[in-house]
Amino acid sequence: MASFWNLFGKTSISEPEAKGGSTVPSRQSQPRPRPPTPSAEANTPHDAPVPLKTHRSDRAADKLANALTAKYLCELNPKHSHKSNVYGLLARELHDLTRQALAFRTARLPPRVLCRLNAFIANLCSAVPESSALPKTLGRIRGRFRGQRRVPPAEEAEEEEEEEDLPQISEEDLKQRLDCYISALWAHADAASEREAAKEAYKGNPKAAAAAEKQAAAQLEFANLRADLARVHATLSSFVNVCVAQAALVPNMTILQNIRPRHLLTPLAESLCLEVLGVPDVDANTRERVASLVEEYERQHSFFQAADTNAKKVLTPLLQELVEWLRKNEDNLVANSATEGMLAVIPEDLRHQLKNQVYYSADHFFEVFNSVRPRLAKLPIPLHPLLEDTTMDAAQAMKDMYRERLLLNEAEVAPADVTRLLSDLVHSLLEIRLEDARRLERAAGETSPADPPLEASQSTSGSRHTRPHANLTEHLVMRTINAASRTTSGGDSFFIVQDLYGGDGVLVKQSAVTAPPIEIRVDQVSGVTVRSQDSYEIYNEEELSEAEDAYPLMIMHTAMIENIPLPPVEIIRKYMSRRGLAIEDDLDRRAILAEAEGDFLAGDEGVVVRRFLSLDAVRPRRKGRK
Repeated sequence: MASFWNLFGKTSISEPEAKGGSTVPSRQSQPRPRPPTPSAEANTPHDAPVPLKTHRSDRAADKLANALTAKYLCELNPKHSHKSNVYGLLARELHDLTRQALAFRTARLPPRVLCRLNAFIANLCSAVPESSALPKTLGRIRGRFRGQRRVPPAEEAEEEEEEEDLPQISEEDLKQRLDCYISALWAHADAASEREAAKEAYKGNPKAAAAAEKQAAAQLEFANLRADLARVHATLSSFVNVCVAQAALVPNMTILQNIRPRHLLTPLAESLCLEVLGVPDVDANTRERVASLVEEYERQHSFFQAADTNAKKVLTPLLQELVEWLRKNEDNLVANSATEGMLAVIPEDLRHQLKNQVYYSADHFFEVFNSVRPRLAKLPIPLHPLLEDTTMDAAQAMKDMYRERLLLNEAEVAPADVTRLLSDLVHSLLEIRLEDARRLERAAGETSPADPPLEASQSTSGSRHTRPHANLTEHLVMRTINAASRTTSGGDSFFIVQDLYGGDGVLVKQSAVTAPPIEIRVDQVSGVTVRSQDSYEIYNEEELSEAEDAYPLMIMHTAMIENIPLPPVEIIRKYMSRRGLAIEDDLDRRAILAEAEGDFLAGDEGVVVRRFLSLDAVRPRRKGRK
């Protein structure tokens, strides 16, 4: 991947523009390379992949970027800050553009797409530095001096009143940033559609389908490289701008461009990582990598050169190496970010105490555990929104279910019967809830809304039927089966035990003891509740390496409990006879994962976590002891 950077030639940074305009490389300095071509070996009559169809060209992206830029510049208020204008005028346009490009009918976006959009908007705001990001000491100096002369307070107030127009982003910088985002967005959408088209076009010919998918992946990688280069240029531009703005606080002090590079560069580099990965926060490995980049820049940059010179000679290759590392380790970094997001909900003081606790004996461990036992009895654990695009599909969840023992309302059932029995229970609860609502409406003298006519719908078995609530029932059943998968619940439990107790010299292992059955309870009050239990053994690493029959210091029993509430009556009525349940509509995946209190349509605020983990430590039984 590193060789691709050579295709773009050397980078160049232009001089800062007046009034806070962004410093950006010219379009001529970053020519667009030719995309990779299919291998000649694949060009056989039967196995040749379908050429990737670019549904939207680079020229179309450039035109759209120009149109958005022109509209934004016409509507912006120069008296408002650049950040206020971006969020007030451009953020909604970008959100709608993203939703349309990915063909989503709902206002909600997939988590990683939304994270990448938020990071892009944040990076766009950083193109014009805010006064709050600059040193307060230099601001006070500037407030008292104008051209090395003392300014009376009255004259200073008049000057501040006259400075009405605030710095805004330059037109060319905004165009280039929007062009980068639109091109990358369209490339992801086109690659996804081409992969689906290849699967349909080459049914029964897996070799040709694999070749077509490989070509689509190569095109997407190429588009990512182009987008990453533009993101690096944007980060360089933002860094130079904030350095120049910092030096402008004191007249004739260009040398101030190079003070505090760590405080200025770190947030910009981390924000670049967020946009490349599409995550809400970077993990510990990425944070360490950014810190190493900043240290290297501080070591190599010249304090007596201009910020743009330092950026071009020193910072450019460092940022390129960072982006290459992010792409190489993207899957692991995204998974780590999701895991750390899950761990972040554990109270910080509790997590810090247990992670840094030194245990001197098994008795000491149980003494510490008992002191925090009430707090470990119900830890709120959110689901993995970042991983919803890569989580197991329904088939994998069903495979996991067939390997388990299952209890449905305290009665053990065969895995082959779970789907049918669970579907009957959920359907009956939806009918009861709807009938209760009708009874209350009749008692209050209200007229119940007429039920829509039944339409033929597709069931899990593939047969068509006219059973009411079919699609809503199917969705809740599959949601339950995913929750009952030990692959997900057991993995999350392990990561939490490992994080809290797996310090230096400690090894956490899955217990060889057969896990208890997974419990599923369905009732009218709580909806569906899934309880999955696991056990983990905690060893002294030295003892385990020296003796094969080493005993664990302790055994940690975990219980992951997840609640899936029934939808409100208006949702039941709406989807009572819908032919296809539009998950991306009112019951989109993100809303259901959030499980908002009392309303599936609630937003991100006020979300109630409905997934909890309880921990309980017990002493291991040694052989020969009763």
